[in-house]
Amino acid sequence: MKNLNNIEKRWLSSVIFVALTIVFIVLGAQPFLWYLAFLILYCGVEWARIIKLGIAGVIVFSLSILSIATIMVFFDNFYVTLITLMVSLAAITVSWFYKKLYIYAGVLYFSCTLFLLWRTSVLAISVSHVWLLWLGVAVSDTSAYVIGRRFGKHALAKTVSPSKTWEGSLGGVLTTIVFFFLVDIVSGNVPSYGNTFFVVIGGVLSVVSQCGDLYISRLKRTYGVKDCGGVMPGHGGLLDRLDSFLIVLFLLNFMYFFR
Repeated sequence: MKNLNNIEKRWLSSVIFVALTIVFIVLGAQPFLWYLAFLILYCGVEWARIIKLGIAGVIVFSLSILSIATIMVFFDNFYVTLITLMVSLAAITVSWFYKKLYIYAGVLYFSCTLFLLWRTSVLAISVSHVWLLWLGVAVSDTSAYVIGRRFGKHALAKTVSPSKTWEGSLGGVLTTIVFFFLVDIVSGNVPSYGNTFFVVIGGVLSVVSQCGDLYISRLKRTYGVKDCGGVMPGHGGLLDRLDSFLIVLFLLNFMYFFR
């Protein structure tokens, strides 16, 4: 990829990533969920590298994620899920202001994500629902980027991510709402929650996924790192592509808890 420009690298790595994901979707639910678990854990490795833990630190960080996720699975119930989410989100929020908490926020973030992935399997949630919401995140990210580049004039968070704009953010939210609204109309595989529910889901997913993007941008800027890793050239690393995955799993579990 050395002779390719950044846009060409971005497109090529996207095609490879999408093709690989489709392969695992075709292989079935369990292979796909194991594939996602590997991606989540690797994102944790990239996080540990960003905060400069070193080789030994990366190993301990990864083992901590697996250990805490296993404990969550062992004590699984509704309240454990709720408390885990609240503690994880609180740690992530506080770490925005206190750099020393990034290591703990990372462990909780990825442990929680792996736990919710396991719950997805236990609840027998259709794989189509997983990649549908994942696709919704992609729609939000892509539309926000394109609309922001074309019409953006007002910076959303200049000191964190100068390229993000209010126009792009709003465009991403509206596009995602339209996407879920259309999916609810044309697809017979989507649960019958009603159009209003899917409009809300689309809006919430887009807003929170953009918050996830800003958080990772803040993390990288804090440690003076441009890219999370080199796995996806042109994208800034795998973590940059999957930083909104927690909300996807949270929304899935929320839908099945309160349907």
